[in-house]
Amino acid sequence: MKRHEKIELIRFMDEKGIFLMKGSVEKVASLLGISKVTVYSYLDEIKNKSN
Repeated sequence: MKRHEKIELIRFMDEKGIFLMKGSVEKVASLLGISKVTVYSYLDEIKNKSN
């Protein structure tokens, strides 16, 4: 999966409220094969683009 595809997937999950659940960032990071820091970075990027 390419970087932009992961960002779009994380954007979709964020819109659905996935990241409101405890432990979801760690689970998503594990499933995508990235670090939780990267997930937070992608979330920041998504929020900055929407402003």
